[in-house]
Amino acid sequence: MKSTAAIALPALEARHRSWLLRGDRPVLGERHLAILTAVQALGSLNAAAKQLRISYRDAWEKIRRAEAALGVQLIATQTGGQRGGGSRLTPVGEQLVARLQAFHDTQQSATTRAAAIHFGRVSTRARGRDCVRLATTTSLVDSGLLRALLPPLSQRLGLAVEVTAVGSGAALRLAHTGRADVVLAHAPAAEEHAVAIGDLVNRRPVMTNDFVLVGPRDDPARVRTAPDVAAALQRIAAARAPFWSRGDGSGTHLREQALLAAAGIAPGRWHHRQHAGMALVLRQASSAGAYVLTDRGTFAALGDQLALDIVFADHVHLRNPYSVLATDPYRHPGANYLAAMAVIGWLTSPAAQELIGAYRVGGRPVAQPTARRRS
Repeated sequence: MKSTAAIALPALEARHRSWLLRGDRPVLGERHLAILTAVQALGSLNAAAKQLRISYRDAWEKIRRAEAALGVQLIATQTGGQRGGGSRLTPVGEQLVARLQAFHDTQQSATTRAAAIHFGRVSTRARGRDCVRLATTTSLVDSGLLRALLPPLSQRLGLAVEVTAVGSGAALRLAHTGRADVVLAHAPAAEEHAVAIGDLVNRRPVMTNDFVLVGPRDDPARVRTAPDVAAALQRIAAARAPFWSRGDGSGTHLREQALLAAAGIAPGRWHHRQHAGMALVLRQASSAGAYVLTDRGTFAALGDQLALDIVFADHVHLRNPYSVLATDPYRHPGANYLAAMAVIGWLTSPAAQELIGAYRVGGRPVAQPTARRRS
């Protein structure tokens, strides 16, 4: 097997959201990603296999076959020594994990966009005044709420909606570069800044839900009994319990940073930035037995797929408001401002607000409508 010192990554492509292929051959999939991220978190292939409830032999065989197909080493093992042995990802393994995570998010956005264009019954080649580019958050996709809103929006307005689902920070940057007509985000301070510098206009509240802290069911950091969110995070830090962060500049990540700062916590080695969307980070945290800050809707949508429970909730102090904004047509003359304002008008209309309030996952509402109609 080749040394990991100076290896060019093999040519790979994303396919069906969950595989990396070399040529037409599947090489790394979601199961491989779960094993590798668990090894990264736990420092042991055996512990990773136990966490994933598979045999050590099965985990080892999956990684061995992937290594053989790629011609590179993904996991390095050590016996004895000061660290007491264990396993770690090689530099190439870390790069491939990061690439698979990035491909997963890219394919998720592409799939969402294709579905949205289908709802509008307009080819992507026909984009013009009858197509609006919506930049929004992965949490609205992961919770299923966006998919519930797109068909009636498209039908009522006669528009095809081209969706890019990313973190709120990335969605606002799309507007900054003129690549979005309308933004639906949940990063209030960043939204206010975007309005102040002239990127976006006509900011309107749409809905709110809340963030929750989720973690292993046995709650090793004793977060459940914390009196407030600052104490909850301080207990995680004091216990050096693994904490998975989106780390992607999203609204969730920005809120997490603000909460850590308010609690006087400087993230240490227990804090792992994943640079990924909410659903993928939750799956990784579940595999690693880690804590994570998430919006309630995405967590509810994943349901029993995760070995995690809500360990702390605070509807008041962890409130998560969403707003919709239009790209400023004076800053970006190519923006479809009329279509963007039509989307804003519909999302804040009684019909859309009723749909938002009625949408349920597991029998519980995902969000509460907050738009107030002007007289």
